[in-house]
Amino acid sequence: MQLLKYARLCNYVRIREIRPTPQQLDDLNIFKCISVPQPMVCLSGLKSEVPIFLALAKDLHDEDFRMNDILPFFCAHQRELPTWSRFACVLATQQANSASVERVFSILKQAFKATQEKSLGDYVYGVVMRRYNNRREQSTFS
Repeated sequence: MQLLKYARLCNYVRIREIRPTPQQLDDLNIFKCISVPQPMVCLSGLKSEVPIFLALAKDLHDEDFRMNDILPFFCAHQRELPTWSRFACVLATQQANSASVERVFSILKQAFKATQEKSLGDYVYGVVMRRYNNRREQSTFS
């Protein structure tokens, strides 16, 4: 989840809304590419380039934005934003961790014997639908 939160910083439309402070950028230390002794991406460089990034993003419009334009934007502005360009490339190569989702399915698989595996799909569907319907009923009473 944090990966997606920080990926928004590389979005040249969202950066104008977020307007990160140096203190908020300190949270980026969770990435090894920043927190190791000789980092690939220097946190002080990111902080110093924020005003330039905001100035470049100022004239870009929301309706013209596409996700596929993020990396080409940084390639085009690599001279002005060398640290942000490197950070965007590193961030683009990161994968979200699905370990928690895999654990849930592993627990569900262990809860059923081989003869019960066919009912697993129906059971999961029933549980999800019941929870969804209960959520809708609770929101109408609020």
